[in-house]
Amino acid sequence: ILAEGIPIVYYGSEQGFAGGDDPQNREVLWEHGYDSNSELYKHLAILNKQRVEASIGQFPQVQRYADDSFYAFSRGDTFVALTNNGD
Repeated sequence: ILAEGIPIVYYGSEQGFAGGDDPQNREVLWEHGYDSNSELYKHLAILNKQRVEASIGQFPQVQRYADDSFYAFSRGDTFVALTNNGD
């Protein structure tokens, strides 16, 4: 959402859907209701609001740090730090 390019959230990710093996790789969204109060949904809404308010689309993405489990970049005055320990 904050990186360069078109912001993409894969179908169901904002609902915390984990999917399964093909052909059940994504749950049917309309059968589960659409929870706009889930923590993940609210977190994505905050990130999107920051993206719009800071107008980060007008700034290039500048890599600040990268290794196997951590990546940091900035866009204008917005600094983004991401980590993944594989858990």
